[in-house]
Amino acid sequence: MLILLSIFWGIMICLILCAPYNYYIIFIPILLFSIIFLFIYRNKIKKIKLLDFMILFICFIFSYYTTSFIIFKPAKYKIPKTSIISSSKEAVIFYCEGEMEKYTPYYSNYFFKNAPYILKPIYSFQIKQKYKSLKVNPKINELTKVAEEVRSSLLNYKPYFFYIAFSGYYPDINNTINSAILDGCGNITIINYTKNRTIEDIVKNQIDLEYLYKKGIKIKFTDPIYNSILFSESISYKVKNIPIKYDGIILVDEVTNTSKHIKASLICLGYSDDNIIISVNVNSAMKKFKKLNSKNILYINLLDSGSGIRGEIDLPNQFKKYNNNMKITGIKSWGYDINLVKACIYEFLSCSSK
Repeated sequence: MLILLSIFWGIMICLILCAPYNYYIIFIPILLFSIIFLFIYRNKIKKIKLLDFMILFICFIFSYYTTSFIIFKPAKYKIPKTSIISSSKEAVIFYCEGEMEKYTPYYSNYFFKNAPYILKPIYSFQIKQKYKSLKVNPKINELTKVAEEVRSSLLNYKPYFFYIAFSGYYPDINNTINSAILDGCGNITIINYTKNRTIEDIVKNQIDLEYLYKKGIKIKFTDPIYNSILFSESISYKVKNIPIKYDGIILVDEVTNTSKHIKASLICLGYSDDNIIISVNVNSAMKKFKKLNSKNILYINLLDSGSGIRGEIDLPNQFKKYNNNMKITGIKSWGYDINLVKACIYEFLSCSSK
């Protein structure tokens, strides 16, 4: 009975950590009932030895881990049956980050996909708490707005099959490539609307591209939009069009050619080198501005193409403790800008001409 209960508790604890809050009305009473049941029959249970306890603990961990694996295991990619593939049919896939609009366990895995399965339910619970305050994640709205503009511009140029794929939500890259193949497209170009250079490797890990190439399907990848000069100009213009002059700007990003170019553009707008910091470490950057006695701070999140969990929750929380002594304003993501649309078109045409 104790072994069965330990297995049951492992399953229930994992489910309670992962499941949306509206499932608690089912799971928590069941868990409490099992504990009450054990309490009622405690006199019939012999004294537990250390070895017995270890066996029960192993059963608990095994059931917990198995449940976590079932919830978060990646879906297997199945290549659709190809019918008639035509090289004259061209597909464009707008590939971007994307995050679930409302909390679900499976898609929460996007935030911690490299974490061990034993920890995934705990991280899932943390994400669930953030969604409780966020309600609805606005990230996809910003991304689809750019995608729609790109789609309209491309369709004015040529009748492409156009799809959107999210790295952290549905439809993912597997679904969209499947859709393009089922539509008979022999040429597929993926617009990389991220800052990730290794997108081809990411796709290769999910899809057998060599098999598709043998079937006569060509797949090309654009350079990251993040690397485009038009991207840098988009961010610079946003700061230029703000009527307020800041005495401190944080570019929330790693030091890259793009972030350095944006910094150089801001210096040309009249900001000094000391007043612009490129860093993903908010506390370190704010300590430097404290020493400079800066009072009016702007942070620009270059890590996210749309304002999601990091832009709406994580970064504001990190800056919250500095609000008493400083006025802090944030550009939460790349957002929407016509230059971002132009960057997508430019990178697409450059890729198509290769």
